[in-house]
Amino acid sequence: MSTAISAVVEEQAATTQEISRNVTEAAAGTQDVSNNIVMVQEAATSTGESAGEVNDAARSLAEETSNISREVDVFLEEVKKGLSPAV
Repeated sequence: MSTAISAVVEEQAATTQEISRNVTEAAAGTQDVSNNIVMVQEAATSTGESAGEVNDAARSLAEETSNISREVDVFLEEVKKGLSPAV
């Protein structure tokens, strides 16, 4: 009987150690996932900021294109009229 109890106690100790090891591994895995989520969040924020900068640059370029187009139109009208274009 004492041998059976000893065997059960040893088995329970081994099972408890296995559970403890699994919990430790799960905690490490959870930490890895958490770190990855933070990295993805930081990358998304950076991407959003970059997209805003690209949008601002595109808007500025569109305005400059419009300005140049108007200046070219004025220049061509002056050339058609035989006027000396203002440089």
